[in-house]
Amino acid sequence: MQTKFYSITESKFIDYLLIFLIIAFSGFPFFTSNSYYILIPFIFSLYIFLNRRQKFTKGFLKVFFFLSIIIVAQIIFSNFFPVETTISFYIRFLYAYFTVKIVNENFDIIYVNILYYLTIISFVFFIPSFIFPSFEQFLITELSPLFTQTRLYSIYEYTPNIILYNINTGQGTWEFFRNSGPFWEPGAFSGFLLLALLFNIIRENKVYTKKNIIFILGILSTFSSSGYIALGSVFLTFMVLNKGLFRKIILLPSLIILFWIAYFNLTFLNEKIDYQYLAASEGDVTYTQRNRFISAYLDMQDILANPILGIGRSYEIRYSVYGGIRTDLEHRNNGITDFAVKFGLPFTILYFFLIYNSFNKLCIYTNYMRRFALLALIIVLIIGFSETYFSKPFFIALSFLGLIPPFSSSTNKK
Repeated sequence: MQTKFYSITESKFIDYLLIFLIIAFSGFPFFTSNSYYILIPFIFSLYIFLNRRQKFTKGFLKVFFFLSIIIVAQIIFSNFFPVETTISFYIRFLYAYFTVKIVNENFDIIYVNILYYLTIISFVFFIPSFIFPSFEQFLITELSPLFTQTRLYSIYEYTPNIILYNINTGQGTWEFFRNSGPFWEPGAFSGFLLLALLFNIIRENKVYTKKNIIFILGILSTFSSSGYIALGSVFLTFMVLNKGLFRKIILLPSLIILFWIAYFNLTFLNEKIDYQYLAASEGDVTYTQRNRFISAYLDMQDILANPILGIGRSYEIRYSVYGGIRTDLEHRNNGITDFAVKFGLPFTILYFFLIYNSFNKLCIYTNYMRRFALLALIIVLIIGFSETYFSKPFFIALSFLGLIPPFSSSTNKK
């Protein structure tokens, strides 16, 4: 199917601006340093939504109604109404829908194009910083003070950034010099890149394109364990799904062997994962430094106690065990279990089904193999195991993609 492109018009500029903003407000430290800033793109997207006379789809209204039941029930049973966090999530929820409904079927195309240029921009700063440490120091001391902000009322401190590049290379902490791109850390950058790779594979019907090579190089530069595992899963699955006999007999075993060797020879893969798993499985983890496994373990306790409704997004309820004091013990980085704690298992299952549905509808719309949609969901779960993506506007928008025309009306005509 031919990819739809439109002429150079104001409409195209607005669509690109909307997608850039939803990416930025989902992970650029400059834009996420203050939770009130999201009111700006929310109001802007609402204005465009009304100006273009867009409407709410029945699918979205059903999801919105279900979520509202969950939130109201949480308030009733906890006898606590967290006004700010509730309004904040509804703003994110509506902002995500406004954006995806306005941009429509070009959502993934524009996303791919923006990530492509953001990755190239990251190389412009990352490669010289790797070769010349003084260049990174110049960025930190001379340029970043113009843009870096202090995050209010948070246990987190943002690293120096210049909006389109975050200087979080991990010097002195990691064995490898890592590329964060414009996002809060390298692992987050790899997750957004993997989504761009998935989108472009579906649109282009092949892995090896100029943009995909840039995305792969970007993922490799992050030295993210979850990013590498997800990237390996993409290649392995693509080999299995591909009809070429040569690829299955020769390339697939070679790729498996290469991945095996890489896992046991790259310390940031095996040692990091082994250490985190052992830290979570041995001893009392109540006051242990948080990682993806410990986060999952602690979250599971909350999930088992509140499996249907969850406990909401309120800090006061979730972290009352620590006496209400904001410390590093509040840190959670397992996005899957974190989302289930906040909204319960039924809504979490619906949420990830909606993400699968979006990829499935996109595959149908572009006449690509529908089995790839399941791989896409698996990749989302892999990257979400170590990053709290799923309350962010972009991922909420991704869950809505399959609910809007023309994707919502796509049917398998094969």
